[in-house]
Amino acid sequence: MNIKYLCGYVVAAFLSIQSAYAVPIENSLCGSAGYAMGFFNGVGNTRLDAQLGLAELSVIYGSQYNNQSIIYETFYNSTGKGIDGTSVLQDLAEVFAQRSEEFSPDYKIRFELFWIMLSGESADAGGIWSKTLDFVTAPFELVYGVMVDFYSDFSTELVGAFSSFLSNPPTLKEYAEHNITLKALASHGYKLLFVAHSQGNLFVNKAYETALNTQSYSTENISVVHVAPASTVINGPHVLADNDIVINGLRAFGNLTVPPITAYIPLYHVLVDVTGHGFSETYLARDLDTFTQVIGHIDNELSKLVDVQLPSALLGSFTATLDWDARGDVDLHVIEPNGSHVYYRNKSGLMGRLDLDDLTGAQIEHYYATCDSDVLEEGSYLIGVNNYGAPNGTKAIISLTSTIQTISNTKSIILGEKQGSNGDSTPGIVFNVDISKDENGRFSISVD
Repeated sequence: MNIKYLCGYVVAAFLSIQSAYAVPIENSLCGSAGYAMGFFNGVGNTRLDAQLGLAELSVIYGSQYNNQSIIYETFYNSTGKGIDGTSVLQDLAEVFAQRSEEFSPDYKIRFELFWIMLSGESADAGGIWSKTLDFVTAPFELVYGVMVDFYSDFSTELVGAFSSFLSNPPTLKEYAEHNITLKALASHGYKLLFVAHSQGNLFVNKAYETALNTQSYSTENISVVHVAPASTVINGPHVLADNDIVINGLRAFGNLTVPPITAYIPLYHVLVDVTGHGFSETYLARDLDTFTQVIGHIDNELSKLVDVQLPSALLGSFTATLDWDARGDVDLHVIEPNGSHVYYRNKSGLMGRLDLDDLTGAQIEHYYATCDSDVLEEGSYLIGVNNYGAPNGTKAIISLTSTIQTISNTKSIILGEKQGSNGDSTPGIVFNVDISKDENGRFSISVD
């Protein structure tokens, strides 16, 4: 299938699943929090790439599991992306294709040789050089010279490129954005299933640790499925293809420990994915064993998750969660359609309540709107922030989630000078949440 049409189909299906979350009016708009499936993208992905990967999972699992809703969340990281939008590893694969044209006319044979190079075999008798002669027809001297040079260059660049990704810690910005999303999901009591690909496995391990340290959560409520893990630490089952040049290249060239191979894919698959590393192209390819393993692990991990028992923060028809990265007081403000101003001095409005108010930055602030469909008003809910007493330059992160339909929006802003109570009347507006109801009594929600 043409990749443009495939992407369009997946995104359209994802959007249709999002709209399926609108629930009929039966007095309560909330109910059980259900499941949240989070996707941690691999190296060199754009945000769209990550969203497409998550969209494929949403097409497979739909809007419900075990008679409870599933929402989908992208935990994006920009690791390994070049200025021109390509990754170093993609560039290296393209270089191989170009160089190999010098001595072999057959595309498939060229990439079979590429896989042999990445199999971890040494360049001694019976290893890569003897196999080279089995695959190419050019004179020995030409093959030897070209391949020795390229093998050396490629191995050095591959290890250098990916090792730099492993040695440089993820940015605080991305950690902070992931953490606020986790806190928002945890405040609802969602059961958490994380699927991580490639470099995303380094991020998911941090998220897993954070989630386990969240009140009311344990290993009974959180699971991880590792796909092509670049990390030596795994917190759940993993899938790794034998011809994944990115991860197995680390094993072959860098003497780095990676989890063992679990799936074997045919060499002709290089015509689809030259790296053997793509989440959609290889690990979710329906004709490969990688797909069976990934889906099997997800099914198994979902089946083991149990409901979270929350002692404090309540589920709402929509919630706003505020976190920030410095010590000091930052306040969440919500102005309801009726004009009611909900903040630390007026924690209960007509439509919702501020149930968590933190003065130090150690916890979060959290507003939830009523679940009662007879009470919830249509109109605009303004979500704002005031820097009451945090340092200038503090980063505040605001996350919105809803049980009316799938929304999960996160924004980060840089705060100016502290305003104290003088800023209470004029908080900086971050989100405009619009709630409406159709002629059939169904609520919908949109966010600007």
